[in-house]
Amino acid sequence: MRPRLLALTLLAAQAASLPAQSPPASLTYLANMGVLLDCGGRRVVIDGLHRGALAEYAAVPPALLAALEQARPPVARLDLALSTHRHHDHFDAASVAARLGADSGTRYLAATETVDSLYARTALAAAHPRVLGVDPPAGGEKRLTVARLELSVLHLPHNPTPSPRVANVGFLLDCAGLRILHVGDADPTAANYDPHRLASRPVDIAIVPFWYLTGADDTVRRSIGARLWVASHIPLADTAAVRRQVLNRVPGAVVLARPGEEYALRVGR
Repeated sequence: MRPRLLALTLLAAQAASLPAQSPPASLTYLANMGVLLDCGGRRVVIDGLHRGALAEYAAVPPALLAALEQARPPVARLDLALSTHRHHDHFDAASVAARLGADSGTRYLAATETVDSLYARTALAAAHPRVLGVDPPAGGEKRLTVARLELSVLHLPHNPTPSPRVANVGFLLDCAGLRILHVGDADPTAANYDPHRLASRPVDIAIVPFWYLTGADDTVRRSIGARLWVASHIPLADTAAVRRQVLNRVPGAVVLARPGEEYALRVGR
């Protein structure tokens, strides 16, 4: 039987709340949709290697960003870095290249379009041995094992934008007995999600833009079927209002608002 998620709690509660048979796991909020996951000792960053190019959204605190880019404590080791798409509030080519240069153990995975941007904007040699571009088929996914971590890269098109859409992918990651979904800026429509049959897989934690959780229409939420929702991509000027809206619509959700906060992933059988 798969673990049943109980909650995310600030790490001050300590990982002693985890059953002895479960490896310790945690989530650290970096900024915007950026998170650092510790999956029983394997460390993964999703959408966290960026430099706060859009002022309306949170930036990674300078000391933490320096640690991420320069492979210094508390992020001296990083197994895998992922980017959902190439928008600058999720990805910065120089930031990714800095990490790859500072840490020979980090691997990087993103859509091929994002990887092409990485090569075009930095001096990183094309076809870098630790960089992987992945393009899942329309409505489909690619399952991979990278850095001894099991993950699926999901085709999840970006929200409509005035300019041409970028290639957005989602990540479904097995993390210390939990299945964690990160969707980037995926368009919140059932047509995007139904082909993946996420509600039947099942998803333990879904990290989504806050607007997935504030609307009255719960069609997409039912398509994902997460046991715990984590709201992100919150404008700095509207944090308090967004928190109220999210918790009013989805009680028990976690709202990521303070970069650097670390949460224990508490699970039970």
